[in-house]
Amino acid sequence: MSGSAAQIERLLRGQDQIDLPLSLCRMERISAAAPERLLFLPGAFGNTSFWRPVAERLTHPAQRLYLGWPGFGDTAADPGVYGWLDLLELVLSQMDRPCALIAQSMGGVLAVQAAGLSSQPPPRGCARSLSQR
Repeated sequence: MSGSAAQIERLLRGQDQIDLPLSLCRMERISAAAPERLLFLPGAFGNTSFWRPVAERLTHPAQRLYLGWPGFGDTAADPGVYGWLDLLELVLSQMDRPCALIAQSMGGVLAVQAAGLSSQPPPRGCARSLSQR
């Protein structure tokens, strides 16, 4: 298992806290709700395959969903998506059950906003704070 996959796996299994060097954030366990869906969010280029090498190494049983940004990467354009709030709604629409958001770059900003707005309880691990090291 790659280093990133092993760290995400430990977080999903409920380890109290881990440092994720690539995302520059500390992740802490703040809830006991197990995620039923792993929602992978790409950066601004919208590459839905970015997270697949990590996701394929995870043994966590949750459903995997790779979200893309309409009109970018391999995701077809959607005339109903005009800007940031539409992308945020796209993420929120997939959070209909306990969900772990695994994101990179611009997807990380959307993930933090969506986590704050979602009516779902937080998963076992979620971003408690974002800080530069």
